[in-house]
Amino acid sequence: MEAEPNPAPELLLTEEAWGIPSDLYSCVQAKGMYSPLRFVLRLRPDIHRALNSAPEGVVTGLTTEQIFAFSTYLHETIHWWQHVGTTSGLMLSLLYPAQAHIAHPDLIATLPEIGPVKPLRIINMSAELQGNITPETKARLNKILNNWHDIEFCRRLIIEPKSAPSVIDDPYFESVGHSYWIALANVLSLLISTIDPEHHLVADPRNWQDAARRLHARETALGPEGKKLQFPAVGAKQIFEGQARVSQIQYLHHAGGQRHNWSDFKDLGMLEGVYVEAFDTFLRATTLSEPADPKSPTVGLFLLVCDLALNPAEGLLVNPVDFESIVEIVDPGWRFIALCTEIRRNPSKYSSRICGYTREEYVELSDELSSARDFMPPSEIARHIREACGRSTELSKLVQEDRTFEFGLPNLPVRVFSGRFLAFQLQKSETPHFFCWPGICMTPNGPDDLPPERALDLFEEHRALFLDKEDGDVYPRTFKNRSEVTVHNVFNTFYAWVSTYELTRQWIVSPGDFEYGFSWLSSQYPVSEREAWASTKFREVYGVAIEDFTVLASVEI
Repeated sequence: MEAEPNPAPELLLTEEAWGIPSDLYSCVQAKGMYSPLRFVLRLRPDIHRALNSAPEGVVTGLTTEQIFAFSTYLHETIHWWQHVGTTSGLMLSLLYPAQAHIAHPDLIATLPEIGPVKPLRIINMSAELQGNITPETKARLNKILNNWHDIEFCRRLIIEPKSAPSVIDDPYFESVGHSYWIALANVLSLLISTIDPEHHLVADPRNWQDAARRLHARETALGPEGKKLQFPAVGAKQIFEGQARVSQIQYLHHAGGQRHNWSDFKDLGMLEGVYVEAFDTFLRATTLSEPADPKSPTVGLFLLVCDLALNPAEGLLVNPVDFESIVEIVDPGWRFIALCTEIRRNPSKYSSRICGYTREEYVELSDELSSARDFMPPSEIARHIREACGRSTELSKLVQEDRTFEFGLPNLPVRVFSGRFLAFQLQKSETPHFFCWPGICMTPNGPDDLPPERALDLFEEHRALFLDKEDGDVYPRTFKNRSEVTVHNVFNTFYAWVSTYELTRQWIVSPGDFEYGFSWLSSQYPVSEREAWASTKFREVYGVAIEDFTVLASVEI
């Protein structure tokens, strides 16, 4: 067997090279954004107006303004797909609920002794404030804070490896593998308890406990001063933005009559900063040349690598063969580098295979490239999900709930996201090329095996659930085949839960008074009504009122 090349040094980050970003997930595109913790797709008012002026169901004959507006909408919709339709995105989306759900029983158990006090991080890190707290309550506080931070560290490292200095320097940080283990275990436990009690769909994290302890022991054996940490040069943020921007460019290229080449889009400023970091890394890692045309096979291959990087099955849907390599198996950045390294072994084998952007090309190349890295190929992931839904009464019920939008109330946000994930993946098993290369598929110049009208139907079915309008308020999207009343009921319940997740986070780690905020959700209600709405749900969950909390002043730790 030919020796496998190692990733080039410039494709890795060591702790000395990192800078701390001011915002781990800021909106750098002024025309639109998808908020991953609020689950909202937003567009600028002029983009809304241009879209609203376009005839419904039309993919040709649009004005230049409408074409650019739709390209922005496509870009942000791809962000929604990334967070609800990929295995990595589902994990990231559920980390926020998981932080609240895992802490819930211990938060309630601490109330009789310490009362409603915030933030708990100050109590837990101050011996003076702990005072006469019993050992049992101290243990609960420590568990709450450690679990919350481990999940947060995992999220930050997956999204943006450059955040590592602030993670490593935090007193709650233990090791990278430990953070990933805690995050995975709790997301999977949440899914198992909510939708998969018979373990048909997702892996059982109890099988990895011994391996997780061995990994933690190995990582911490030398201590923080005795080892040099490395992370991939790109994280999920760069992959997300690169995939969305390149797909947007492919749409603009074809919808605009194929008049503009790759350099033209660079001149427009569409290939700068975070939008091109993953693509530039891809070119360096694979040794491929910059394309001249947005329909180049190189561009299609980049989008395929993004798709495969964001869809690990091992550690999420099935047990990993080697849990001690779980970070490299699950983390999209590491997967991206591994796939690029595989292409570099034999560029001619992969570089010219995507010409028609067809289903056949997607299936053949994705299976071949995945298998070369011992990743579960998309075709096997699709088979696993179809068979799980066929065997499981609970999953079949969830698929039906998604069709009618009549979701069960226990853990409703988890059911909503899991239902959309299953719908997305089941559809992707039939038309994977649409979800990998939507920019081309949404134009008349798309693949021969997917009429643009069919592509438009797929786009319509998988639009974001929650989006703003010209007034800036957030609304549920409407469906042609779902009751409007039912959709609004889900919307109201969903965001009542989201408000509780946010207030729980503040209880655990945020200094100062509770900030209800939620003005981002609606401007139609006065502050007092928004506060009452959020406080009511919080009291239902924890049995204590926000107004009863004592806020601790910051202390030297």
